[in-house]
Amino acid sequence: MKRSQLSAEFVGEAGQRIFVIAHHPEQFSGNCILVCPPFAEEMNKSRRMMTELAQHLIKKGKGLVIPDLFGTGDSEGDFAEASVTRWMDDLVQTEKWVEEKGWRVESILGIRFGCLLAAYYAESYAKFNPRLVFWQPVLDGRKALDQFLRIRVAASLMADTKETVSGLKAKIANGVTVEIAGYAISNRMAKEMEVVNLDNAINKRSSEFHWIEVVRDLNAAVSLPVEKKVEQIRENRKVNFVSVLGDPFWISNEISINHELIYRTVNLLTGAVS
Repeated sequence: MKRSQLSAEFVGEAGQRIFVIAHHPEQFSGNCILVCPPFAEEMNKSRRMMTELAQHLIKKGKGLVIPDLFGTGDSEGDFAEASVTRWMDDLVQTEKWVEEKGWRVESILGIRFGCLLAAYYAESYAKFNPRLVFWQPVLDGRKALDQFLRIRVAASLMADTKETVSGLKAKIANGVTVEIAGYAISNRMAKEMEVVNLDNAINKRSSEFHWIEVVRDLNAAVSLPVEKKVEQIRENRKVNFVSVLGDPFWISNEISINHELIYRTVNLLTGAVS
């Protein structure tokens, strides 16, 4: 069994630094998988899955690099100061940090909203032609923002204040930073979320593209939006679409592990037959 090591550093200028952690074998070839993490609280719900994945990848001689994007986790800054553009810069910094270690990002794992970040990063910023693996991708940033705002709308109904998604969007457009479940959404973040979508996954720079959906019933059809998006992407490039059985760990009340998802992902990231 390969022994594991942990490399962790703050990267960037003081006050703007992000925290980057890499799980890797003691004897390491340098081939890494870069994680594009999910949005807000989904990141915390997914940390255990990322750690479990890292331990399995280490056995295959691979490293997993996980950045806390600006304003999240142990990185500096407030979430209210974050934006999609800033997070792109963070991913660039992370890959530069990887290169300074003498390593190479050969694959990118996107998780939920992180799939949107991964698609844009692979298209416009990545140094090489990375393999892409997506876990339960968010299809559209605009809809993701609306869903996030509905958390506050639901809370307002309990408090009998009766806010609406459109009302919250109007506030944000007028420069009011709106807090939702402990995460402050600024005008810049909202604007940038509304224009990102998975269309940038339709590129030919990535060497492979794997899409994994977590479902509660393997015999049930995937949702119509997912089916349409996969078919749209397939018009331009090959997509390996996989469904695995399990609960949505990114929103579950209890921290959960989907071992089948980890098994399938390790196989895809190491070139094994899935």
